[in-house]
Amino acid sequence: MSELVNLETFRMAVQIATALLVVGGVIAGLAMRRKDRGLLKGLAVACLGPLLYVMWIYYCWMVRYDPANDYVGLHRVSVFVINVLVFIAIGVLVGLVFGRAFRARGDSA
Repeated sequence: MSELVNLETFRMAVQIATALLVVGGVIAGLAMRRKDRGLLKGLAVACLGPLLYVMWIYYCWMVRYDPANDYVGLHRVSVFVINVLVFIAIGVLVGLVFGRAFRARGDSA
């Protein structure tokens, strides 16, 4: 019996999603460059790709199994709490950036 999705398959899917976000964001930004902040919007979407990959690498490092140092990240509550706080902080920052990039020019709020 084997896993439905193993770690290597998911890593490859993350890499593909990263590439698609970067290429899609750049293409969309260039296609919309004449519209209201179209290039900025495309670059914002393109930046999600590398962010996705960096967050995946970070998560894998935090929950790693290292028998030499007796470290098992999935067994520690502190790792869970830190991951929750980091992912919330990144989500808030991405929300603020996207809110600024995708807000209509006339809005001042």
